[in-house]
Amino acid sequence: MNGMVKTSMSRTERIRIGIVQFKADNDEPGENLEKATSYIESLVEEDVNIVVLPEMFNSGYGTDEATVKNAVEMQ
Repeated sequence: MNGMVKTSMSRTERIRIGIVQFKADNDEPGENLEKATSYIESLVEEDVNIVVLPEMFNSGYGTDEATVKNAVEMQ
């Protein structure tokens, strides 16, 4: 995704946004973090300025005790 931004100096700069989508595993917060890191590194190599990650990418979705515990451990 590309966007244009006008700066205060009346100069136009291009901003590149990378959007990451993957299924987070509720039982593997470390693996989720490794996946996200890999995607971020790939996007940085493509000169992306902003990376958008999935909501709750580190712990997965859920309100069960294990999922909540994983989310807290990632802080």
